[in-house]
Amino acid sequence: MALYRCHFLDNRDCITAHEEIDAGSLVDAIDRANTMLDERTHHDVVEVWAGNRWIYRARRGRDTEVQTQ
Repeated sequence: MALYRCHFLDNRDCITAHEEIDAGSLVDAIDRANTMLDERTHHDVVEVWAGNRWIYRARRGRDTEVQTQ
């Protein structure tokens, strides 16, 4: 299991909450992050980080960005 950090952001891209999750893979972490964003309607964006590396970002409505490096 790997440790990932989810940042939840508002519509001004300010972090309003965060949560650490253990996931078996990056795909699992992204799926869980999207589920949490769906459940937390007061947040607009979720980002997934592994350590100090940004990996994934999704905005409500599923506009996504994935870091490829």
